[in-house]
Amino acid sequence: MANEEEHALVADGETHIEFALMANNENKVFDNSLCSKECRKNTESLTNKIDELKNDLYEANIYRHSYKLRVDQLERRLAEYKEREVKYIETIRSLERDKEYNLKKINKLTSEVETLQEEKDVLDGKLARLLKSSIIKNYFYTVSKLFRIINNWFNILIYLLLLGNVRFKMLCCSFGIAFSCFFSTPLLCL
Repeated sequence: MANEEEHALVADGETHIEFALMANNENKVFDNSLCSKECRKNTESLTNKIDELKNDLYEANIYRHSYKLRVDQLERRLAEYKEREVKYIETIRSLERDKEYNLKKINKLTSEVETLQEEKDVLDGKLARLLKSSIIKNYFYTVSKLFRIINNWFNILIYLLLLGNVRFKMLCCSFGIAFSCFFSTPLLCL
């Protein structure tokens, strides 16, 4: 038992030394005569691992920082795209309203054009009838005027014939008008 107690005391002493070595944060080479070669190797190995882990942690922090920057950049882009999307949706709705309004206006104008075309066709028909009747009217007007002139000539001729003016009878024949008898219709002289 005494041997066990001495061993426990030695173990406690070595434990304090190992804790003291582990508590040292600086990367100094220990020149402690109480440490064995194996302890120094372990300490150097642990120090190397700590350095590697520090380097890995530094690189991981750099990667994490760059990823965080990229994520922030992507979030900003996403926010911009969402704002643009809202603007585009509003623009699309506005254009759809304009399109709907323009289609209604086009339909209205198309129906007005059709109505005007029908009215034009009706007016063209009326104009054609009017022109036709106008031509006929002008013809009848001209013919009636001609008949009035001829009637006036005949009245003058009858009056002169009643007076017995032969010269006038000859004058009438020179114009191509002759009388078969006193009150008869005029004949054309050939």
